[in-house]
Amino acid sequence: MVIGGGYVTAAEHARTTRTDAPENVKPVFRFPTPDDPPPGTGRILAMALYGAVLGVAGIVVVARGGPPMLVLAGTAPLAAAFLALHRRWLPWLLMAAAAPPLIGALLLL
Repeated sequence: MVIGGGYVTAAEHARTTRTDAPENVKPVFRFPTPDDPPPGTGRILAMALYGAVLGVAGIVVVARGGPPMLVLAGTAPLAAAFLALHRRWLPWLLMAAAAPPLIGALLLL
């Protein structure tokens, strides 16, 4: 593609033709920005402790020869919960969704 007599790469073309999302739409999973208020210490502590318990359960399952796919199925929503930390209920729903696969894997041992 030629613009103004010079060649434009695909990346430059994508950058100039991109449309931004409306300001009222927030992405669900994102890293916090400097503008975000910090989450409460209790919230982070509770999520970290719950995540640690699930992590130890996953280690026990894999170390004892259990199904690693169930551990991965429980780890994915757990990681997503930390990316959704600034949402009100979504992290807790994701962390609750992470427990059943790990409990199932523990029961299969």
